[in-house]
Amino acid sequence: MTRDKRTPLAIAALAVLAAAFLAVPSALAASVTPANGHDFILPNGNVYQLGPLGQFHLIPDVATANAMKLNWNTLSATSSISPIGAPLASVLPAPATSLPLAVKNVPITAKANGADYVLPNGAVFQKDANGYFHWIPNVFTANQMNINWKTLIQVNSVGLVGPAMPTALLHVQPAACSKRVAPAAMANGKDVIVPPNPGVYQQDANGVYHLIPDRATADAMGIKWSQLKKVGYVAPLGKPYPTVCAG
Repeated sequence: MTRDKRTPLAIAALAVLAAAFLAVPSALAASVTPANGHDFILPNGNVYQLGPLGQFHLIPDVATANAMKLNWNTLSATSSISPIGAPLASVLPAPATSLPLAVKNVPITAKANGADYVLPNGAVFQKDANGYFHWIPNVFTANQMNINWKTLIQVNSVGLVGPAMPTALLHVQPAACSKRVAPAAMANGKDVIVPPNPGVYQQDANGVYHLIPDRATADAMGIKWSQLKKVGYVAPLGKPYPTVCAG
């Protein structure tokens, strides 16, 4: 593998990965490029596959990686890659047109402890000293915790589920919402929250959960705040719904 000294891709690319942390329905996986065993992870968490022409292609999100049947335990860690080709196509649908979601980073104190687990649907947990499992809500948080993706313990289920780990990646609420677009979905009664993290998730008809990015979008969808169910984790995760705030 040829290496150079170029700076790894910006954190914006990682945010794309974090937004789709978990698996994708198998129906979407039919046309995906299969994993070939030549998969590399950079320090910022971005994962690339070496293609047949000697170029490295970004795997845009974990949903696509799982659909490719990428083996997370055999990724080769590297500080840089070259040459870089076009990113692989995501298996996730493109969000409706709207303003891009702004995000901010918040500090966290939790660190990997060697008791880090992954379910078949891609949900990642950390087990504490009391035997409780805590969901890690996105890839960015996992990387801030220094989770070692190559040593995750693969299990079919977890035991006692405690509160989720606090997220290190927050969506910023729009300061104003003077112009709005139609919401991408309406409330369907399958709307949940995962304490202590802010944000509401909706499960779609395919069983995939989507973060509702802000109060304006939730209200436009008709979310019933008094009827939200508190859960310990959600999986699989798709991309967040787009905000209805267009200006």
